[in-house]
Amino acid sequence: MKNEQADLINLDARLHHIGIVARDFASGTAIYRALGYQPVTAVIEDPGQQVFVQFWRLREEVPLEIIVPAADDSPVSGFLEKTGGGLYHLCFASPDLEATLEFVRTRRGIVVRPPIPAAAFQGRRVAFVYWQHALVEFVEMDDDRV
Repeated sequence: MKNEQADLINLDARLHHIGIVARDFASGTAIYRALGYQPVTAVIEDPGQQVFVQFWRLREEVPLEIIVPAADDSPVSGFLEKTGGGLYHLCFASPDLEATLEFVRTRRGIVVRPPIPAAAFQGRRVAFVYWQHALVEFVEMDDDRV
């Protein structure tokens, strides 16, 4: 366990955003608006992932990514039907996406979506991994948070 903790520190990934799935933006953002969150981007369509996303932020906190399916067969539709929506993933920015994915694979992580360009990140690639009983997204690092 001690060596694995040291490896995690050396991974050099930082929390980038928290992904929340909702049926629509009005109902999916009501609680966050009441808590003082404000949208920081327009709604962005990502055809590659079959979703619409919008980022919300409260002061300098880690942003929330509100995710709404763009089609019935969107990757988030099954989650939405099973749970009604809510916390979907944590996203970490990585300076070396391939090295990060290799690290995760050696720790029993399963890459469920190999790297693809993401509309919300100006074409920077994202990958999704099922790891430690959770869905984790990794995005190629840039200087900005959103």
